[in-house]
Amino acid sequence: MTQGLTYQQFSDNPQVLRATLYSIAVIGEAISSVINDLEALDSSIPWFQIRGLRNRVIHEYFQVDSEVIWETLHSDLPILKKSLTDILESYPSA
Repeated sequence: MTQGLTYQQFSDNPQVLRATLYSIAVIGEAISSVINDLEALDSSIPWFQIRGLRNRVIHEYFQVDSEVIWETLHSDLPILKKSLTDILESYPSA
């Protein structure tokens, strides 16, 4: 949803911002359910910080800084995606 948007377009669009925050919450929730396993597989990723961002998005919704979310989308999410892809590729297909 954010591809091709500038920060200003992102922060000025409440629908995109809500959808992004929901997606971050879903990612954090999924990680929470397997955090111990993930940490054992790749300890270089800040799994507890990812879960913490989920908690902030859910419990402090009106205090979320859209600049932090924007930075997370562009800096942290690609790294997380690559790490999760690497983890998945290291397992033989079922």
